[in-house]
Amino acid sequence: MCAAIVISAFIAGIILGSRFRVFVLAPAILLATISTVAITFANGVSGGAIVLVVLAVMVSLQCGYVAGVAIAYFAERSKLSRRTWRPSPFY
Repeated sequence: MCAAIVISAFIAGIILGSRFRVFVLAPAILLATISTVAITFANGVSGGAIVLVVLAVMVSLQCGYVAGVAIAYFAERSKLSRRTWRPSPFY
C-alpha cells in the first residue's frame, strides 16, 4: 500500500513539474500529506510508520517534480532544433 502511494506521488510530481511553476509544490505537499495521513490512518498503520510514509511521499513528489521539469525542458529543446531557419524578408 505504501509503495503505491509513493509511486502515485512521483507520477503526480511529474505531471505538476511538466505543467506548473514551483509554487504549486506547497499546496500539493499539503494535500498529499493530508491524504496520506488519512489513508494510512484508515488502514490502521502506526504513528511512526505514518510519519515515514508522509516523508517518503513528500520526497517522491519533489523528485517527480524535478523529473517533470527536466522532461519538459528536453521536450521543448528538441522542438527548437527541428525548426528550419528562414531568412528575414527585410534583407
